[in-house]
Amino acid sequence: MSLRSLSSLCTHLRLCTRKISYNARLFEATKFGMPAMSPTMEKGGIISWKFKEGDSFSAGDVLLEVETDKAQIDVEAQDDGKLAKIIANDGTKDVNVGEVIAYLAEPDDDLSTLKLPDEGAPEENVQDNTNDKQSNTNEVSAPESSVQEKNNQNEVHKQESTSTDTNVNQVLFPSVSLLMAQNNIQVEDVLGKIKPSGRNGTILKGDVLAYLGKISKDSVANIANYVKKSEKLDLSTIELMLPSKISEREESVGAKIEKKRQPELLHYDLIINVSRGTTSEALNESISSYIQKYYCRSHKEPLMDVKSKNYSPLFEDLIKVEPKNIRFTVDYKLSPLEKESKSKRQDDILNLLANNKEETCIDEFKEQRTSMPYALLLDVTVSPKYDDSKRRAEEFIKYIKQLESEV
Repeated sequence: MSLRSLSSLCTHLRLCTRKISYNARLFEATKFGMPAMSPTMEKGGIISWKFKEGDSFSAGDVLLEVETDKAQIDVEAQDDGKLAKIIANDGTKDVNVGEVIAYLAEPDDDLSTLKLPDEGAPEENVQDNTNDKQSNTNEVSAPESSVQEKNNQNEVHKQESTSTDTNVNQVLFPSVSLLMAQNNIQVEDVLGKIKPSGRNGTILKGDVLAYLGKISKDSVANIANYVKKSEKLDLSTIELMLPSKISEREESVGAKIEKKRQPELLHYDLIINVSRGTTSEALNESISSYIQKYYCRSHKEPLMDVKSKNYSPLFEDLIKVEPKNIRFTVDYKLSPLEKESKSKRQDDILNLLANNKEETCIDEFKEQRTSMPYALLLDVTVSPKYDDSKRRAEEFIKYIKQLESEV
């Protein structure tokens, strides 16, 4: 080949390359529609774009974050490119699946000369001139049509008692896969020959067993119909309660609660012997101090044995309900059983004349006693609000019983 012919060939190639590079059809942006993140998704919202207009991105980068009624999902780029223009900004709600939310460009495209499709024109008029545009349209519209078809199939499955079309994109359950391995059944046979009874064309274990002849097909249909029937709550057998019955029931429940919450009264009487000569003021002060001391101790001390290896003060404080609240109240009354004589007894003249020494000695013994009996009447009112109230009240009464031997 001569030098002139080689130069002519190079010039021809440059012209062809220049013509292809500056073809207006290749410089048209690609529509980016709202992606369908699930088969049942119809609308979604845009939380935020991760790139700004004019930024370049690579395959695998997160373009934006969308939200559905169930979750928030990141949308990744399938190829390298540029974000030419954003149609739906951050925070946009209720965007239909397939609706244009942005325009994408090739990595080497010049955005200043990039042609954007007419947003108001129908999609058919914008994309009906060249084969390149039709291929781009198919890429964008294919997910939309597939989503609509799946939604239509789901509606049909909801109206039928059992599914008639097998979902070829389903993930088989482990129970189904196990039966396939045990009986040497191929995936193609399962998806093509076995009639599904699950929701949305899902193949269940019973379907495989019916295909193998291990159970009857009628049983599978009966179970599917029962499940379909149980999807909605049957309220036909429920009767409304009359207002009179409601009021009677509320009154009975309220009476039971009031009866249950009645405080319990513990009564205890004891006799104590007090030294003669003790004034009533001193005695009352001493009894009041004693009762107050063991009243506080009964509220604070633990009910279980502190010497036990299972006892823990910290644990007791944690499990005790409202430890500062009162568990019981105490009322008491102290009264003497006999009156103390204020003057020396005068001898009876008849006793003196009769020389009745026995009666005289008995009377003198009574006067020479060093103690005087008192009756202590104790009333303990137990609070019904706490479970440990009665046990603590009983512990308090045990402390009071010690007065019979101490005073």
